[in-house]
Amino acid sequence: MRFLMSLLAIIISMPMVSCSSDDDDNKKEESVLVGVWRSDEHWVYPSYYTFRSDGTYNFRVERGWHEESGSYSLISIGDGTYLLNMSGNESVIISGLTNKRFILTSDGCNYTYERIS
Repeated sequence: MRFLMSLLAIIISMPMVSCSSDDDDNKKEESVLVGVWRSDEHWVYPSYYTFRSDGTYNFRVERGWHEESGSYSLISIGDGTYLLNMSGNESVIISGLTNKRFILTSDGCNYTYERIS
């Protein structure tokens, strides 16, 4: 009986440990995302994402073509790929996230963003 209770305690605690680690990984990646990023591929004029440590973002296209703001979250979906959920916008895929660049995939198209600050 003591063995079964110990086994049950181990099984119950395993998902909690796993979830905590995933949350820590997502926070680490969100901190890498914090900053200002630029792409020349998405619009006629350069576009910029600003991700802040408080979980808010701003997206704008030079010369006032488009602008939006809101909150965001980054969720790991495996193999260095993340789901970027942004309020007021559909979710997009981010891959290749480093301190210098990332690739944003939206509607089947890839756009490279490079850190500018």
